[in-house]
Amino acid sequence: MVPMNSSCAELRPESAPGQNEDRIIRVFVGLPEQKRAPLPPGHPRHRLALYALERQDTWTPEAHGVFWTAALCQWPAVGGARRTSEDLAVAAATLAREGLTVKQIALALGVKADTIHARDGTRPSPDVGEDTLRVREARQESQGVRLRRALGRLWEPERALPRVYLDRTDAPEDGTFNPLIALLPGSLVTAPAGDRYLARADAKRRELWHARRSANPRLEWAERERASMVAVSEEV
Repeated sequence: MVPMNSSCAELRPESAPGQNEDRIIRVFVGLPEQKRAPLPPGHPRHRLALYALERQDTWTPEAHGVFWTAALCQWPAVGGARRTSEDLAVAAATLAREGLTVKQIALALGVKADTIHARDGTRPSPDVGEDTLRVREARQESQGVRLRRALGRLWEPERALPRVYLDRTDAPEDGTFNPLIALLPGSLVTAPAGDRYLARADAKRRELWHARRSANPRLEWAERERASMVAVSEEV
């Protein structure tokens, strides 16, 4: 059984044991992946979700991490087209930040330029991907904060992700993904096509970086200095 922190406050009324056995349960993972399926009563994983619903507000960081290390591999996903489109948009935005044109981005990602040409809400353009990147960056915390949370300080169970909630209730809008969760193979649900776009973008970004470094030997020295200054500031 997953250990619990008995010193925490009592369970919330909506999470009382046995009260929600006939309710659909959803999860907000807080990581970029495909949408997870809602679990109705009778689903093989419904009792797993119910267990989390009844206990998540009392868990320590360690208990939450142990549970979700296993549970992420077992919670099914639904859909996939949106995830692939989002991955393509993020990949395009990543290369747009490197100064590439739409044609150059399309060539690097192996798609037609028209696929990522315009921002009209139906195509994964660099502009759409840039919006996603900015949202993700705004939610990131410093490594120092993440480590303090991992050690139990600043721990807020109600903001820990993943988090389950009842269908037809408000979904969590944000929170902190617990760094004690081990992302085992199969933990994240991603689309193979989307993964390939992201991998191509990352490979192209590395290629551009190495090309710039070869053209400007002082760049490597400057980046080492910057990394050193960032490390010192985080220690302070």
